[in-house]
Amino acid sequence: MFFAGVSLNGCVALQLALDHADEIAGVAVICSAAKIGEPQAWRERAELVERAGTPTMVAGSAERWFAPGFIERHPERATALLHTLQEADRHSYARLCEALGDFDVRARLATITVPVLTVHGAHDTVTPPAAGDEIAAAVLGATVVAFDDAAHQAPLEQPEATAEALRAFLAGAR
Repeated sequence: MFFAGVSLNGCVALQLALDHADEIAGVAVICSAAKIGEPQAWRERAELVERAGTPTMVAGSAERWFAPGFIERHPERATALLHTLQEADRHSYARLCEALGDFDVRARLATITVPVLTVHGAHDTVTPPAAGDEIAAAVLGATVVAFDDAAHQAPLEQPEATAEALRAFLAGAR
């Protein structure tokens, strides 16, 4: 079984590679990292969302998630994703923030034995390309793909290129 995950689910991919290598044939870590942000910032975000709801996250996410000009070129795609954020359950979102605050597998990356692909957008300020380079430097044989015209939502911004990267990875990992 292969697993691909974006952002938080990229963290899940790394955790699966670390804890279930006997069941996982490979993982794709897309717009993610072995550690995202700082614990205190995630706790503060969780507290804000608990009090005020997920609509408080929409404007900042619109700025961080998309490469310059993407929203203007593809308003329907960007709006659809931002709408799902606005409608997300605030309590669940807060728990996910807390989980991200506690997530840090950097010290364990070198123990990963399954094939790993990292995909990043050049404009990603949440998990910059250096996060993929960090994973690749620690995981033997990891593959890194970076898109010049993408930020934190590479599969939405560059769907064909992301699909091709996944196809090539899967073909090579089998």
